[in-house]
This record gives sequence, C-alpha cells and structure tokens, in this order.
Amino acid sequence: MQKVLKLSDLYASTWLDLKGVSPVLESRGTRTLFIFPASDQVYQLLNEFNSGAECSAIDFSTRLRELRSRMHGAKAGALR
Repeated sequence: MQKVLKLSDLYASTWLDLKGVSPVLESRGTRTLFIFPASDQVYQLLNEFNSGAECSAIDFSTRLRELRSRMHGAKAGALR
C-alpha cells in the first residue's frame, strides 16, 4: 500500500496541484483533506512552497478557484 500525505492547507495543496500533483479529496464532516502520494517530489515541492517560491499570480488564483470548487463538491458528497 502506497503511503499518502494528508493536508488540510488549501494554499499548499493549490501549489502542489499547480505543479502537477493533483490531490484526491476526502470530506470529513465540515473539513476537506487533500491527499497526495508521500513522494520525494511532493516533499520537495512543499519545501519550495514553504521557502517562498514564486509563480504566476493568475495561474495560482485560477487553480485555487478550481480546487475550492472541487472542495465544495466534495462537501456536497460528490467526490471527484
């Protein structure tokens, strides 16, 4: 069984999604967890994010809106 990393941080999850690692969403009551493979690539990307890496603001905000939309779908019981 592959190890996974569960995050509740929308912005870090958006960064990973923007960099090509799409999460699986899991709804737990009023919270949504973003599930990623626990890989070296994911940890490296999180280190970049936490170190203040830069990207296009438009790309990030677009991906943030898409991920937020998926979150609302997951909370409604329609996991994607």
